[in-house]
Amino acid sequence: MPPAALADAVAEQCARVPGAAWLKPHGALYHAADDDPAIAAAVLAGATRVLARFTAIGPSGGAFAAACRDRAIRIAVEGFADRAAREVGGRLVLVPRGEPGAVIVDPDAAAANARRLAGRVDTICVHGDTPGAVAIARAVRGALDALAG
Repeated sequence: MPPAALADAVAEQCARVPGAAWLKPHGALYHAADDDPAIAAAVLAGATRVLARFTAIGPSGGAFAAACRDRAIRIAVEGFADRAAREVGGRLVLVPRGEPGAVIVDPDAAAANARRLAGRVDTICVHGDTPGAVAIARAVRGALDALAG
């Protein structure tokens, strides 16, 4: 999709929730915006046409975070309790879903992963379609509450 069309699509979607305080590209767009400055710019151009103020949610250190900084848009760096990640060049990169161990379905393992992410990220996601998502979310919440003391 050309960047201008992508910006139009993002603007149209944001217009459906005009009071939105958060912007989080989803799925393939999330990763494409992190890898490609033109896609990151298009996503933010579309959102800023419609939303007066918002916080972007995304990974750290890539094109999306840089585009947010360039436009003075606050970014909440995201981590995933139910996904394995690797350290690549000082940033966390998700292990591709096709690799063994990429999706964490054990609540205790996800809670341990969330504890490792705490302090490195601003927000932690648990995917609703991960098997056992409710139990994982409860375990993650308990682990984070215990850290907060």
